[in-house]
Amino acid sequence: MKIKWLFLLLFNLVIMSIQAQSLQQSTIDSISNKIWANIQPDKQSNFFESKLLEDGSVSIVSTDQNAINLLKSQLPKGINTHEKLLPVAFANGKNYGIVNLSVSNHRAAPAQRSELVTQALLGTSVEILDTIDGYFICKTPDNYISYAEGAGIFPVTRAEQEKWNATPKIIYNEKYGTTYSESSKKSMPVSDLVAGDLLEYLGKKGKFYEVRYPDGKTAFVSKKEAMPYAKWLKTRKPDFDHVLASAESLLGTPYLWGGTSTKGVDCSGFMRTSFFLNGIYLDRDASQQALNGESIDIQVNGKVDLQKAIKTLQKGDLMFFGTKRKDGSDKVTHVAMYIGDGKYIQATGFVKISSLYPDASDYDAYHGSQFLSARRVFNKLGTKGLEYLK
Repeated sequence: MKIKWLFLLLFNLVIMSIQAQSLQQSTIDSISNKIWANIQPDKQSNFFESKLLEDGSVSIVSTDQNAINLLKSQLPKGINTHEKLLPVAFANGKNYGIVNLSVSNHRAAPAQRSELVTQALLGTSVEILDTIDGYFICKTPDNYISYAEGAGIFPVTRAEQEKWNATPKIIYNEKYGTTYSESSKKSMPVSDLVAGDLLEYLGKKGKFYEVRYPDGKTAFVSKKEAMPYAKWLKTRKPDFDHVLASAESLLGTPYLWGGTSTKGVDCSGFMRTSFFLNGIYLDRDASQQALNGESIDIQVNGKVDLQKAIKTLQKGDLMFFGTKRKDGSDKVTHVAMYIGDGKYIQATGFVKISSLYPDASDYDAYHGSQFLSARRVFNKLGTKGLEYLK
């Protein structure tokens, strides 16, 4: 009887081993992608990661318990799983953080070589969902979840973050700049700055503001280059002319996939930065921005008609580009802003102005052939995806 039991045990172990060995990461990815597409169409705002481990078991990490359960149910029998529902609770209570560099880089995976998916500016509050290999799985205020390099985020408790959010701040206004160790530009630099960076206001000293970083270090920044955030907010004029002026100030800025700062921008990051500098907070991605504002009819027989578009578009309308899916829906991959006279400003290669007219010297043939739709946004400020900064 004992021999029979041992035989059955060994047999089951062999079967489980064969199943584990036959399971491929590509199979897990295929199952995971189908599950996630059905549960969370907006992948950027949620987290779902599955990985085949060396021992044949599967690690599942997600912000959605339903996704974890579904993946488990579709794996071959005998496969062990290690599950983690985010956010995890840190023993020190520091499940929150504040960006502590001029720009923090957020990636698709915890590695420098991984794709840059977005950025966050100095002073921005985030939620820390987990930590791995020197990176934080972070959720930014727009609910974008990605891996942030640990050096760029200062972990805090909820109470400490709320205190930071409530404290008076200054905002940096120039494209690039520096904070100094003393109230003199001849003193040692503390760090670089970019437009939109926030620092705690401590006081004035001559021609400088004294400021404090999230991690507690102090510095000085020129009054000519910054101003109190509350005053800055009151002076914002989020109309087309001011947003265009901000956009044009970035002409020639390099295109950077995932970039949302004056150091480098992708197409949607460029739009977001141009509006942010005028007090409006846009959604992060072009596909998200294409859902906001008011739809504009620029099509004839289901396709964009150039003459109708030029006649109908108004200055400040957002233009969306991409391809059609098999079901006929738009797959938006690019965004630009119409500036009048058949021209639009965009980030592709670098920030530039392009023409819709095929015979123009600045015609963008690639995107011109992929023009899908347009949205009117300046008449919808304050609505979803076009919120006023507070």
